[in-house]
Amino acid sequence: QVFPLLGMLPQAAWFRAQLQAVGASDLPWLDCTAPGDPLSFVLVDPFRICGLATPTRSGYRIKSSRFDRMFSPQEYAAIRRDAFRVHFQYLMASGVRVENDFFTVTTGYGD
Repeated sequence: QVFPLLGMLPQAAWFRAQLQAVGASDLPWLDCTAPGDPLSFVLVDPFRICGLATPTRSGYRIKSSRFDRMFSPQEYAAIRRDAFRVHFQYLMASGVRVENDFFTVTTGYGD
């Protein structure tokens, strides 16, 4: 997610207003980032970093994707050598079924 990058710009008041409106809504939001992803702001609360109050409702969660748990150690070592592959892992199936696998999150089907 690049919310911090955009939200900290002084001229992005329109974005912060929209982010605050989404935060106040009933829209479920699972914000997944991964420590291994060099192209994301890992576990950064987009509301706080943009100077907004973090929603207290139950529909908003920040979670680590933990790509290291999605594959065997050998597979993950190979994946980590490619920054773009790691970055797009959010949208790919994993070697090991986990609760925040893309297909489990988007279809609602888990174990």
